[in-house]
Amino acid sequence: MDVERLPRKKPRKAEGEATAKAEVDATATATEIDFSVLSAEFDDWRKSVATPLTSAELRQREKETEELLSGTWERFRDNWFCGIIPFDAVTTIPCMRFTDADLDHPYYAHHCKPSDTLQIVSVQLRAFNASLPSQLDVYGFIPIHDVLDRKRIIVFNRERKDCQTINKQDSYLRLTGPTRGVLVSIDPSYIEAVLKAKGVTESEDKDLSKFARTVKSGLPLSY
Repeated sequence: MDVERLPRKKPRKAEGEATAKAEVDATATATEIDFSVLSAEFDDWRKSVATPLTSAELRQREKETEELLSGTWERFRDNWFCGIIPFDAVTTIPCMRFTDADLDHPYYAHHCKPSDTLQIVSVQLRAFNASLPSQLDVYGFIPIHDVLDRKRIIVFNRERKDCQTINKQDSYLRLTGPTRGVLVSIDPSYIEAVLKAKGVTESEDKDLSKFARTVKSGLPLSY
């Protein structure tokens, strides 16, 4: 039996090409960029960067920064979440508890294990603004709250009557701690800093640093 072969239908190229061309034209129109506008915006940005701030603008920026950092510490204090632990309570856990422990002693804490700790090498005041003298009498405190007891581990602590004198050439604080190892884990610990420069009277004292920051494993540290 003979079978008649039917001719295959050829695609209508003209219509397909016209549709594709229309889509390309529409895409090209939609992605056109006005380079004159971009150039003008770049010129404005370059002028703003190249133009130095006036002394009044610098003072305003310093004031805004101080208010922001101070507000951070105030919020940290007001929102302290460990209600049964006073905010200013100091840790009573001693340091180096198991350094010389006898592993075979029946009362040895076998559940203890090595953990990551925060190593505090030094604390330096690096920014001296124009409103401060070249030599400062500094007092205040720098504690850390870790996950062991959420109490303050003292790093630096000086009262107003026992200031430390620093200057631009020697601006490192003489640390009094940490009084024990600071545990660092995925649970957050917190660093506080409230430092002031002593004036002639207490009302003339100036805030140097006032903030609270989070510390946890995996976060970079730079304060």
